[in-house]
Amino acid sequence: MRKRREKSKKAVFVVAIIFVVATLILGCAQQQPPTQTPAQQQPPTQTPSPRPVLICGALPLTGALAKNAEKIKMAYEDWAEYINAHGGLLGRRVVLKIYDDEGDITKGTELAEKCITVDRCDFLLPWYEGHVSRAVMPIAEKHKMLYTGMGGHLQSFQQGYEYVVCAPPLMGEWWFEGMGSFLQSLPQDERPKKAYIMTARLTIFDAVGTDIKQWLDKLGIPYKEEVYSLPLKSADSLILNAKDYDADLLILNGLFPDGVLAMKAAIKYNYTPAFIFQSVGSPDPEWIGLLGSKGNYVFTGMAWYPNLPYEGNDLIVKTWKEKHAKKHGEQVPVYYGLGWCWIKTIEIGVKGAKSFDQTQVRDYLKSHTIHSPAGDFNIDRRGIPEPYNYLVQWQNGKLELVWPPEVSTAKPLYPHPPWDKT
Repeated sequence: MRKRREKSKKAVFVVAIIFVVATLILGCAQQQPPTQTPAQQQPPTQTPSPRPVLICGALPLTGALAKNAEKIKMAYEDWAEYINAHGGLLGRRVVLKIYDDEGDITKGTELAEKCITVDRCDFLLPWYEGHVSRAVMPIAEKHKMLYTGMGGHLQSFQQGYEYVVCAPPLMGEWWFEGMGSFLQSLPQDERPKKAYIMTARLTIFDAVGTDIKQWLDKLGIPYKEEVYSLPLKSADSLILNAKDYDADLLILNGLFPDGVLAMKAAIKYNYTPAFIFQSVGSPDPEWIGLLGSKGNYVFTGMAWYPNLPYEGNDLIVKTWKEKHAKKHGEQVPVYYGLGWCWIKTIEIGVKGAKSFDQTQVRDYLKSHTIHSPAGDFNIDRRGIPEPYNYLVQWQNGKLELVWPPEVSTAKPLYPHPPWDKT
């Protein structure tokens, strides 16, 4: 009996032990989280977006050339928008930072240093306005930063700079190339007999004047030049001097308002030269807006034209018409096209070199033909192509490309008819 009780106690004890162990196992099983795969245990790793490409610089958004600068700014912004909508620059989004240097050399150079040393830009924005560009170029060179854009004047490219690539350059010393070449093509008896040059006292017009006088000497055309100070209040005395000199080639080597004043004075005094060339500004539609049909027949130089048959030009025209024509008119402004060409040079270099390294991009641009919307350029050791310039002329209220013949949209019209026939 006693043994039976002991066996019964042992059995109860064993059952209790089994119950406790089972309870513990069950409790642990209930507390154990469900088995997870590595992908479930950690959120998927996301590749961070690459740092944007910062292109930084300044334009004279206020001051005498603000109107041109605004068109350039529009082109830069439209180019960046297009690039970003098509995958970025080598997969990186482009960000622009554009300051206002007011056309002032000191502000321009200070902002160039700021872009490089404070903003830590990847590329310098192409500057505008020759005298500021000329001052910025040595700063870019000091920091081994690529400089594209209009450049300064020819002297700027004779300093041995290695990081300058201008395609297309806006070179004062080449501004008469198209007109000079056209005049040279004329039979001797159809060429001008005498020229009168009215030149504004400004560095850019000194440069343009150099090219003008070299061509006139080459063509054997005697000339008289008068230099005037800015701002020009009246062109009457200058035009009367041109008329007294009996010049049949009138060269208005000054700013847009100066040219308008000179044209109005020529009409007023019934002075009708056979050829009229205006250096700066006349491609602006406002030329016809202010002068009406009297603004026709006037020639000017140009480094870019909407109808040029070069790679990428159709995109410039298409973008302008889609985004700006309704507000600003169908005609694509010259400085919009030039601005696009200048910043496009950075794109061509980066894509060609497959790199953002300044030296590699520079080397690519200097060793390959640059297929710019303004033309196909081979850059020499100075950072510029061979001298070139197009010649355009107002005809029936439309700006036509008249020289060289292989890209022209119309033939040059000459001689200028009497004012009562225009």
